[in-house]
Amino acid sequence: SRNFNGKKAFYAMDFLNNQKEMIVGFDGFIYKTFDAGNNWVENHSDADWGKPFRCVHFINDSVGFIAGGIGYDDGFILKTTDFGNSWIQTDSTRELRSIVFTNEKTGFASGYGVIYKTTDGGKSWNLTEAKGDFFVAMDFPSANVGYAVGYEGTIIKTTDGGDSWKKLRNGNNLMLKNMQFESVDFIDENTGYAVGRKGVMIKTDNGGEDWKIVKNTASENLKSIFLISSSTGFVATESGNIYKFKE
Repeated sequence: SRNFNGKKAFYAMDFLNNQKEMIVGFDGFIYKTFDAGNNWVENHSDADWGKPFRCVHFINDSVGFIAGGIGYDDGFILKTTDFGNSWIQTDSTRELRSIVFTNEKTGFASGYGVIYKTTDGGKSWNLTEAKGDFFVAMDFPSANVGYAVGYEGTIIKTTDGGDSWKKLRNGNNLMLKNMQFESVDFIDENTGYAVGRKGVMIKTDNGGEDWKIVKNTASENLKSIFLISSSTGFVATESGNIYKFKE
């Protein structure tokens, strides 16, 4: 284990290869390692942001992005081309919670009522038609097919690389069970899970057309899911527990 001198919450990490990794978190702090976590270096951004860094994603050993924000309308995207030695702000946006790339040019950033898309490696970001929830997590099992989940229970899907989005579940429908999602992961274009607060866990095996509730989950706030097969994976909780599940 490693103690980071009482720093506040970590929100996200990304592994670049077997040796390099970056962790980001509260108040805009960054740590990176070059030796698989044996030693860590505190890595400051160029500005004293003082804002939560909510997500980090690298597209190769040098080029990566951090996104975050606070207060819904106060968001940002930072880019580095030298593994964090320097950072530039590429856009100011709504508060963001998730950033993913499907190749070195095409990426997506999601957050409060928005999903942005870039086709030039993060130099510019443009709004997609996605709306209707605080989109806290995304997953793209392929270049064209992607899913996003919202904190109020909405699930949307794209089949054309983010140019258009279809609503699979309407979180504003009072007739549906209340679900507050936190994470989504797909093993392929059709099979995936979404997890959330109060032990919420649902699964689809037909591309999101139908979802079933997974029973007997941990009665905790489920913050993250990682699949290793169509029926097996790991779930991390807000209270710090990690569970392995197998249906």
